Amino acid sequence: MKKLFLLIILLNSINLYAQVDKESNLFKTIRIQDSLLFDIGFNTCNIKQFENLVSESFEFYHDKAGITNTKAAFIASIRDGL
Repeated sequence: MKKLFLLIILLNSINLYAQVDKESNLFKTIRIQDSLLFDIGFNTCNIKQFENLVSESFEFYHDKAGITNTKAAFIASIRDGL
């Protein structure tokens, strides 16, 4: 029974590919926006432009600090941290 269960999981995992095609519009948009966020926000510390890139419904999950529920709190933490 265990071998059958393992075989089923193994065969199903072959079909589970969670990545978007690198040529898709979604991938290209995320790549551009991610690049802008890090280049403008973190590398050049341009907080005003950084604010323009972050959505009003922004939430950030940090592995140590936990959740930041608002854009304002996140921007403040970036401003104070940089």
